[in-house]
Amino acid sequence: MKQVTFFTSDPMMHFTFFYSIADTFAKNGIHPTMLLGGPNDLYPEKFPFTRMVLEYMHLNPFKILEPLAHFQMQDHDAPHRELMTAANDMGIPTYHIQHGYIFPDKSGNINLGAGHFDTVANYVCVWSERFADYYEKAGVPRERILITGSPRYDYMPVMKKGEIKNVFFASTSFQNTDGNVELDFDPVECFHKFLDVVKKHPEVTFFIKTHLSPNDKLEYWEQLIVDHGMRDAPNIRLCEPGQNFIECVFRGEVDCLFYLLTTCAIDAVACEIPVIDLRADIDMIEEFERICVGMEPRTDQFEDIIKDGKCGARIFEHVMKINGMETHHEDLL
Repeated sequence: MKQVTFFTSDPMMHFTFFYSIADTFAKNGIHPTMLLGGPNDLYPEKFPFTRMVLEYMHLNPFKILEPLAHFQMQDHDAPHRELMTAANDMGIPTYHIQHGYIFPDKSGNINLGAGHFDTVANYVCVWSERFADYYEKAGVPRERILITGSPRYDYMPVMKKGEIKNVFFASTSFQNTDGNVELDFDPVECFHKFLDVVKKHPEVTFFIKTHLSPNDKLEYWEQLIVDHGMRDAPNIRLCEPGQNFIECVFRGEVDCLFYLLTTCAIDAVACEIPVIDLRADIDMIEEFERICVGMEPRTDQFEDIIKDGKCGARIFEHVMKINGMETHHEDLL
């Protein structure tokens, strides 16, 4: 049985990046298998994976499964790197799927933890030419970079534009800057700009969503709200820790997003939800009011990201090609 394998230590955070890739392989007769770190790893049942627990496999899993390719979101920590290296040692093509927000600081340096770039994968799949440039500047050879788009764009819904009633704030986790990211902005100052908008528009409901990382604590944002003199603001809602932004989007609960360095912004743009980068040197109240009357946002809407819904197909075609296999599916791309 021909198959491909996937691994992440955080399935609930990363499953949406794997789904369209796995689904494309499954629809073309290649079986997707998810390697789990333990029997208690959670994974949504609706996704087309066979689940295999690594601790029950005393031999190298790649010697047993012999997949056509192996996929991961990262490989900078020990378990991810060891597994990716084991696949490489077997001559199995390995793929690193971009999943984090990457940005240049004011000096032009690429400002994301070095571990995200220090990949041992054969190939890195990125969302656009912009991110390909970032990876290349960080030292990844250009021939190892594939511009595929984001796998999440393969199934994200386009939301109907309407009145701005529910607005979200989301950020990266500043409590766990993976790779010791050096920020060239003040997140507290940016958050206060967001709270000024909240105060000006009591008719709108504003949701504060923490990052999915367990290191990001809701109490951090709660204290900033109190410090800004808004302890009892009636139009602020604090989302439950671990609330999945994508689920909120799917339920039609997001009309606009204020953000600080989070992939939520990329996801919102995929659904044509306007986003506002709180790092921008503009009047945030004015920006929000422009959007409320239907004007275009002035901050980056990531127009260069590939949004044609064919990321899974591009990756599938690449795997088939390097394995010397014909796809017989000319309509994939």
